[in-house]
Amino acid sequence: MTGNTVFIGHLYNTYNYYKKGDLVNSFYQEKMTSEEAKKFLEENKIDYVFYGPGEKMTGSLEKYDFLKEVFRTRTQLFLRPNKNEASRPVLKTRPAPMVCLGRATRESREQISPLP
Repeated sequence: MTGNTVFIGHLYNTYNYYKKGDLVNSFYQEKMTSEEAKKFLEENKIDYVFYGPGEKMTGSLEKYDFLKEVFRTRTQLFLRPNKNEASRPVLKTRPAPMVCLGRATRESREQISPLP
C-alpha cells in the first residue's frame, strides 16, 4: 500500500459515492466557477488533480487557470492548485502521500516523469 488516498474511488469503497461523483463531474465538466472549484479542492484537502484519458473525455480544465501542471506521462497529467507557492516547491519525483482527484490507471501507477 502506498498510503495515497483519492477523493472518489470504487463504489463500495467510497463514502457518499454518488454525491462525490456529482461533485467530481461538475469539476471536470467545468460547471463550477473558478472560485467554486478552488473552494471544492480546499475543503476536501485535495492536493493533486489527476487528468487522464477518462477525464479528458469529460472536460478540458482550461477554465481553472489556478491549476499548475507538476507531472506528465504520455497520456496523463498531475496538476495542483497554485496556492502558497513559496511554501510548496515543485516536486522532482513521484508525488508522496496525497489526496488525488481522478481515476487511477495502470499507467498512473508507473514511473511519472517530472517536467523539465
